[in-house]
Amino acid sequence: MNCNEWLKRWWQSKGFGIESKTDYAFLTDVIKEDYPYYAYEDIRHQHPDDSDRDIRKLELRYRVANALKDKEYAIVEGRLEDSDEWQRYIDGRYITYDMVDMGIAIRALDREPEHYFLLKV
Repeated sequence: MNCNEWLKRWWQSKGFGIESKTDYAFLTDVIKEDYPYYAYEDIRHQHPDDSDRDIRKLELRYRVANALKDKEYAIVEGRLEDSDEWQRYIDGRYITYDMVDMGIAIRALDREPEHYFLLKV
């Protein structure tokens, strides 16, 4: 699919191009979770001067840590296209979720690596 076709239908894509049920569940139940966790109030009280975007990133970090407590994972900050650290995860045995200025890499030795590019989280 070329870029123009993708731009025409990106708003209709509810599956995000993900075929794996576990990867899709992680995206919808952790990354894109809308319901508040009990710790969100504590996060906001501990970081009163942070912007809403920074707070959302902290909340995402909390959800990821909570969901992946038994797995090896990494969260990479900054522009990922320029990051050598991020390239190591893409080239390795990781399931990666690229969110432009932040990424999540989950170690997956028992399956083929996957890389998902998410426009907006």
